[in-house]
Amino acid sequence: GFNDVASSIRIMPGWSARVWQDSNFGGSSRCITSSDPNLSDNTFENGSPIDNQISSFAAYNQSNCPSQVPNTPTLVSP
Repeated sequence: GFNDVASSIRIMPGWSARVWQDSNFGGSSRCITSSDPNLSDNTFENGSPIDNQISSFAAYNQSNCPSQVPNTPTLVSP
């Protein structure tokens, strides 16, 4: 498979990608807005290395990744 083996990324102009440390868009992430032939000098938002640690990603047809807004709790009356 391709889990935890990416050491570079290619991003087309006008696109961006968010990469996550864990599967199913979990754990720390980072938005990448341009190609990078060597991810060894990049880190996730928590400071851990990205190189060979990407487990999931999302590509966006826009120059910046959408903001990540946590799920808002819903008040349910008893």
